Amino acid sequence: MSRIGNRKLTIPEGVTVSFNDGIVTVKGAKGELTLSVSPLVKVVVEGNEITTEKVKDTKEANILSGTTNSNINNFKGEVNTTINNFKQETLTNIDNSKTYMMNEIN
Repeated sequence: MSRIGNRKLTIPEGVTVSFNDGIVTVKGAKGELTLSVSPLVKVVVEGNEITTEKVKDTKEANILSGTTNSNINNFKGEVNTTINNFKQETLTNIDNSKTYMMNEIN
């Protein structure tokens, strides 16, 4: 049983969450994000709480319920806060691999 998948999420003030036709939509002051949800997971929005439930009792459904719950939790913060003071820089290492850094803009 996924502990994260069973976690109840509280919807902050100024954020709305809806679940229709397998799509979760999270809207807030800073924008709107959508998430396509697996048919193995059901998202329940009641009042100011969100829960994710497994449709089938399988390992894959268990994993996906926790992942979906975490993604929705991250979306709540993204639509309600700003990261405009940061920019991403890409550095190429000696072995041609890439390193990504977020630097604050003053």
